[in-house]
Amino acid sequence: MKKLPRARPTQKQIAEKLGLSAATISLALRDNPVVAKATRELVQQAMRDTGYVRNLAAASLRTGRSNIVGVSFPDIAHGYFGEMLIAIERTFAASGTVVLINNHGEDVASLERFTGTLATYGADALIVAPPPNTPLSLMEAVRKHGMQTLYFRRFLPDDNSADYVGIDHTKAVDMAVDHLRDSGYENLFLVGGEPGTSVSDERVEGFRNALKRAGIGWQDDRWLNCPANGEDARDALKALLQRFSTPVGLVCYNDLVGAGAISATRSAGLEVGRDVGIVAISGTRGSVMTSPSLTMVAVEAADIGETAANTLLERLADTAPEAKCIVLEPKLVIGESCRSRQDA
Repeated sequence: MKKLPRARPTQKQIAEKLGLSAATISLALRDNPVVAKATRELVQQAMRDTGYVRNLAAASLRTGRSNIVGVSFPDIAHGYFGEMLIAIERTFAASGTVVLINNHGEDVASLERFTGTLATYGADALIVAPPPNTPLSLMEAVRKHGMQTLYFRRFLPDDNSADYVGIDHTKAVDMAVDHLRDSGYENLFLVGGEPGTSVSDERVEGFRNALKRAGIGWQDDRWLNCPANGEDARDALKALLQRFSTPVGLVCYNDLVGAGAISATRSAGLEVGRDVGIVAISGTRGSVMTSPSLTMVAVEAADIGETAANTLLERLADTAPEAKCIVLEPKLVIGESCRSRQDA
């Protein structure tokens, strides 16, 4: 006869086995310092020995919290978002919070399905970089389900009731333009990004203003808008690099677009860092390993992820009554893709 699986162990059984109260067991399992360290270690060892797993559903009935947070990315395969996720999970781990992940791929419907799933689990919050054209009504529905929302890198301009953590996109573009011009590039273009997100809107406006301050005229074709990946950027740049014999400076949406720009430059028979200067925004640590290495204006992805998780933990603990807008300062990382033309 096939053996039936044993019922999973309970806190009551562990308490009886150790001769402790149920309250002591509960506190020890949460590593509460009210319980002596030796007792906590004894309880936690008993938990491992018996295979005890905390029942989150039961805990949520007692605390009103599920300890579940959703995180929704545009592209989980991109190293920048991967580094963010590692920092987010590491920060939440200390509080026992479980992270559920959605790769929305710039699809509002995917994000909507994910928020519906979070609602069924009674999730506490959502960290999101919303797709283009996300309606405010979707975020309002999330909050009606009792979830806090935190925007990172992107936000909905009409939503003033959620926290935001990101970088100063205007300053990042200014730094990129200044470095290109200091290196001798005056024919400048912004490459990558699509209309409909706060990031693209801020960067385009910042680029226009930076050109105006430099006395460079604006034409609509100075922004080559395209999906922020290497393939589309390479295709968008083919025609551009055929049009100009003078040195061209490119401000790239991210390191993937920067890699596409390197490929397009080489395909056109031009030299990166001499004929074409390239500065990427929001790169990853791996970008310095490209050949040639990318010059970047960036904030460490891990810093954004950690700041976002800690901001949300403060919100869930109700220690931050007003919505926060945290903007991290970018820094210039010099690589080989934008050298001084005097030295080239």
